[in-house]
Amino acid sequence: PDRHSSYGPSLSNDDTNRPRRPNPETLRYLYSLPLHETDLQTNDEEDGGDGGDNRLALSMAATNALEELYEHDLASLCCEERSSQILERLIRVSSAQTNTNTSTTATTMRRVLVGLQGYHAFLSRHRYGSHVVQTVLHGCLSCWNAPLDADEDGSLPALHTLILNASQELLGVDLLDGMKHVCSSHVLRSLMLLLGGMEEVSDGPGPAKKEFRGGHSNSKKKKKKSKKKFIGGFEEDQVAPRRTTLKLVGAVPELQTPLWEVLDAIATHYRSSNSGDVTELICHPSSGPTLTLLLRILS
Repeated sequence: PDRHSSYGPSLSNDDTNRPRRPNPETLRYLYSLPLHETDLQTNDEEDGGDGGDNRLALSMAATNALEELYEHDLASLCCEERSSQILERLIRVSSAQTNTNTSTTATTMRRVLVGLQGYHAFLSRHRYGSHVVQTVLHGCLSCWNAPLDADEDGSLPALHTLILNASQELLGVDLLDGMKHVCSSHVLRSLMLLLGGMEEVSDGPGPAKKEFRGGHSNSKKKKKKSKKKFIGGFEEDQVAPRRTTLKLVGAVPELQTPLWEVLDAIATHYRSSNSGDVTELICHPSSGPTLTLLLRILS
């Protein structure tokens, strides 16, 4: 059986493009990059105040690497576990200096979106590719206020145009099945936030379901005691789902249109269906949160 069958409905080969296998030389180049995302967390005071310069250098190195990979088949690199993880790291590091380099970050995100063009639908349901697509969409939001003509040579389409193209691919193929797919549903949520120009901010863990531990367990030692993680003073298995709020980054009316079309498509489909189908969509562990987020954004 297909090892990914439990993720949700899959797309047939006739429904979407499938990337070819990555070039071995491109993989060797990708694996040789001396880039460590943890270096971005360096404290300025710990390294004599050069932390900002180091992070900027890493960000530029990641940007240059993505520019090199832009000439190759980016989508094929998303389908391998190791290469997809490196791509995610490059995208995150490249967008880490958004406050000082919005135009450069926007150009990089546009290159990546162009590289994935035509493969968004397939990658959204791929075990590894879905994470890359999510990271790109989040990176686009980080440079939301960059000029549309940020690229120097004018060869790249506008950022908003590329986002609309990606949304057409992601929302145009079996939308309802995609909402129920474990991987695709997360991609759709990232896309909805991007189209709405919003960022989901965590308010911390929800209220404890059981007794408050204060971050430490006061129970007497037992012969076999398993280690427990504590989140915000609560045991990991006692924490309710995290609470989030939506922060407006910048609304673009033309990008919000697909969100209303999605809601209309869902309503049209279920208007003639029985209540059981609607209940399934709302109560499904993947489509339920996706539909909830859509309504929160539009409200």
